[in-house]
Amino acid sequence: MGRQGEEKKLEAGQRVRDMHDRSTGVVLDYACQYAHPKAPPVYSYLIRWQDGQVQAVSEAAFYRDGGLELVD
Repeated sequence: MGRQGEEKKLEAGQRVRDMHDRSTGVVLDYACQYAHPKAPPVYSYLIRWQDGQVQAVSEAAFYRDGGLELVD
């Protein structure tokens, strides 16, 4: 995922992986908010992990060392 002006979002059903413990999950839903009318939206995702837990995460979790990655 890129940040520099890109307005990318994950779709429901997209698979993700926690790079720390290698667990996988699926995006259930997303929401976005705008910090400023001219700023790109900031996305948050609702993820259901393989153990059944549901967690909300910010898009920042997918950048650099945020700990999450997309699964092909």
